[in-house]
Amino acid sequence: MEHARILIVEDERIIALDLKEQLRRFGCEVVGIHPDAESAIAAVQDLHPDLVLMDIMIQGPVDGIEAARLLRDTTHVPVVFLTAYSDDATLERAKAADPHGFVLKPFKERELYSAIDIALHKATVERHLVENKALLDSILETIDDAVISVDATLRVRFANPSAQRLVGMSAEAIAGEHFESICTLYDDDHNAAVSLFDKDDIEGRMLESVYLLGDRNAKINVQGTVRPVLDARGALDGYTIALRDISDVTRITNSLSYQANHDSLTGLLNRDSFINRMARVIALRDTPANTEHTFAGYMYADLDHFKIVNDVCGHAAGDELLRQIAEDIDSAYADIELKARVGDDEFGIFLES
Repeated sequence: MEHARILIVEDERIIALDLKEQLRRFGCEVVGIHPDAESAIAAVQDLHPDLVLMDIMIQGPVDGIEAARLLRDTTHVPVVFLTAYSDDATLERAKAADPHGFVLKPFKERELYSAIDIALHKATVERHLVENKALLDSILETIDDAVISVDATLRVRFANPSAQRLVGMSAEAIAGEHFESICTLYDDDHNAAVSLFDKDDIEGRMLESVYLLGDRNAKINVQGTVRPVLDARGALDGYTIALRDISDVTRITNSLSYQANHDSLTGLLNRDSFINRMARVIALRDTPANTEHTFAGYMYADLDHFKIVNDVCGHAAGDELLRQIAEDIDSAYADIELKARVGDDEFGIFLES
């Protein structure tokens, strides 16, 4: 509390001077003494004190309670009331002004010190909360991740701009809606709806290989987390869902994977991918748990005199011939996955039964 800058609003001069002397002993600086609300409000706006000591009954048409309410709405400076009145009506009006303290006259010096000290501490904590909230709001407004907060009944309490864009709805439209009515996630492997929430899971969960359907049922691949929010008693208060759109990354990854495993000319598997997959199937066949995979045979096709086609008609014609043969193989063996171009003019088909 030492070095706190305090403004006194008291219309009885002797009491005001006594207050000033007590505050000096506390190590505080009195930045002004004012007898009425109008001059006090002007002084607060000009001097920016750390706290205002406000007598409830002061000169002028505006009493201390109304002055404190005006200060709360315009400057947020903490106010401690001083009054000789403790009737219920006065107390109710005083509470409505949201003061940081209340001291009844006559008071002891220690009572005044404690009231001011607590009020200054409370104001500091509130200021830090406001600053932290502003920082958090700024982060949530600017990050690319979609963040949605729901209550224990899964009704939406908050959705940041990225979440609004992801689900294609405004903040006003989302607020209060059931989460599953605005966003359903599906398993990328089985296309089944994913259950996100488990009231017995206090750790939360990671979300991978899931997607949601966006505008015009466009598939949006996402990953993220679901975390439970607990209240002060440890009871479930809701959940925070964070989702990141990874559609571009998924498309690039899928494209690179396809290029690494397929022949660029025919679209069939390339030699390395074909051999690796065939080896895995054969290895699985030899395991005791295998009940599905039975090796039936391997079919090999080699184009006779393909070099003549290239030499006489050109490589473009040769490439077109290979593409047509690959299409015929793919069509004739549509139910077979392992079909490959294993050489320049060679094709392989692995048959299972």
